Amino acid sequence: MASMKRKQERARQKAMGGTVEREKVVRDVQVPDGIAVQELANRMAERAADVVKSLMQMGMMVTQNQTIDQDTAELIVEEFGHKMVRVSDADVEDVIDQVHDKPEDLAPTSSNHHGHGSRGSW
Repeated sequence: MASMKRKQERARQKAMGGTVEREKVVRDVQVPDGIAVQELANRMAERAADVVKSLMQMGMMVTQNQTIDQDTAELIVEEFGHKMVRVSDADVEDVIDQVHDKPEDLAPTSSNHHGHGSRGSW
């Protein structure tokens, strides 16, 4: 839905003859110890190709599927004008544990499933 709006907006801008650069939004980007280039680009709302290009200019030959370390990610985040928030894997695991420890997750459920192919007794 949003992509259709963006497409229509681009078509409208093109029809008017001018291209208006979108306003840059500064984001707080949460970066774990290791992160894939594609995921980092998504968190910054940037194109993965632009992130790969920036890494190549730094001398790192990477693809969007490769993982980079937290320090390299910090350089990229700052280069794109965002703020980095370091997150360790232990922090992520703590949040996952908190979600799984909720009482409603431990309540038994009934699926009301009676099996397939049962035709009764003959």
